Amino acid sequence: MPFFTAHSTFQLAGSGNASSIARASDSLAAIRDHVTELVRTWSWKKMEIYNRVIDGDTAAVRYQLTAVFNPSGELITTEIVDVVKVSERKVVEFHQFVDTAAIERIVARARAVK
Repeated sequence: MPFFTAHSTFQLAGSGNASSIARASDSLAAIRDHVTELVRTWSWKKMEIYNRVIDGDTAAVRYQLTAVFNPSGELITTEIVDVVKVSERKVVEFHQFVDTAAIERIVARARAVK
């Protein structure tokens, strides 16, 4: 959390109406809870960066991620794009673009098994 400003936003992009995954957090406490939930739910296994672009105070990274959905053990490989804006060496905005539909399917399968 020391890398975020007091008024940062962290967002998994998408429509909140279409996906429970897509949501924004806009306080340090909410970002901490959001990131903690992601870390507990997903185990990153492999990451391959395809490209990165830095333009002034904004950086974008496109990568392929293989991760395990911890509740079910299901593996997913997907592409992700992170767009990060910084100010005074701290994150102001962090937007992650991920395949929310694929994640929703994994979550639904895990719920169906319970």
